[in-house]
Amino acid sequence: MKLSKYSVLATAFLLSLLACKSEDEYVVSESGLKYRFVKNGEGPKPIDGDIVLFNITYISENEEVIFSTQTEGKAIPITFNSKNYTKNGSLEEVFGLIEKGDSLICLIPAEKVFKQTFNRPVPDSIATESIITFFIGVQEVLGNEDYKRLEFEKNLELVRKDLRLNPQMAVDIEKIDQYLDLQNISAKETESGVRYIFIKDGSGKNPELGEKVKVIYTGKILDGNYFDSNDSVKAREIGIYQEARAPYKPFEFILGYGEVIMGWDEVVPYLNKGSKARLYIPSPMAYGSRAVSDVIKENSILVFDVEVVDISRK
Repeated sequence: MKLSKYSVLATAFLLSLLACKSEDEYVVSESGLKYRFVKNGEGPKPIDGDIVLFNITYISENEEVIFSTQTEGKAIPITFNSKNYTKNGSLEEVFGLIEKGDSLICLIPAEKVFKQTFNRPVPDSIATESIITFFIGVQEVLGNEDYKRLEFEKNLELVRKDLRLNPQMAVDIEKIDQYLDLQNISAKETESGVRYIFIKDGSGKNPELGEKVKVIYTGKILDGNYFDSNDSVKAREIGIYQEARAPYKPFEFILGYGEVIMGWDEVVPYLNKGSKARLYIPSPMAYGSRAVSDVIKENSILVFDVEVVDISRK
């Protein structure tokens, strides 16, 4: 495996930790697992359903790196399930020992770890009877919703990087700002470029990732043509009421799960319960270059009036 300079140095450090201790200093479990803690964390200990982020490097007896999360650039997420972590002398047993902040070294026969944990034969390059050395660190222990929030924020940042490279974003933002200037409207803006103004202040809490949000909305494109509304009174007023859609009711979605266009997922967290706002959404944060209806053509800038009527747990 080809490692970066950082990974080589880090692996050398791990090997130095291993070299300074004899096998006599390892704990041997009833199943034969050899391990020792390099550092004891301060918790919390994971409970079933938690997501544990592991940093793992494992090497062969001849000190060849077989795998390392350092080369992958991110920790491995594993859903904690105590029923799976039996005392079998392999990695499953190790995972049942840990808590946040722990780091440990364990020695596991190659045949056992590949057949029991990885469910595949030992590679030809590794002797079946050899010992594999694992360096394991527990980076974080997160509840399921906290992990989803972390992943959403990471993915959002990646999307934002792509947006900054999208020439249509600059075009749309310039059009939105020109429109707002002509209308003498002072708007707030999100990091990605959505502009929004409050029409009515709310008095409740702001929604969080993973919560169910119910909204009443009306949508149009920047030139003024309406395309949708779930407000029956407004729909009649603007001439898009559909009898087949009755009774009209609030639209609900889970915030941050990609159930709505990105512009909504980014702005709605700023809107507390009872508030009403107008959103000006650049096309890359809506439907992009897709034409989705006779009104919403490619690269359409969307304008929504959104009122948050309820927020609840999923």
